[in-house]
Amino acid sequence: MVVRWVAAGVLEAVKGFRRLKGHKAMPQLVAALRARDQQLGLVVDVEETRGYLAPRQQQAAQVRHENEQRFAPAGVRDRLLARRG
Repeated sequence: MVVRWVAAGVLEAVKGFRRLKGHKAMPQLVAALRARDQQLGLVVDVEETRGYLAPRQQQAAQVRHENEQRFAPAGVRDRLLARRG
C-alpha cells in the first residue's frame, strides 16, 4: 500500500519537474563547460557518452512504462481527493 501511495505522489509531482529556473541558459552553460574542457585539454568522446546513456535511457523508458501500467497516472489527483471526502 505504501508503494502505491509513493507512486501516486511521484506521478503527481512529475508534472512540476520540468519547471527549472534558468533552463533557458542551459545552452550557454554547456558551451562554457565545453570551452573549459578544451582549455584543460580534456577530450569528451560524444559517441562514448551516447553509448553510456543509451541503455540507461532505454531502461528508464521501460521502468516508466511498467509503472504507468501498474499505476495508471490518469486521474491520480482526483482519486486521492475523492478519498478525503
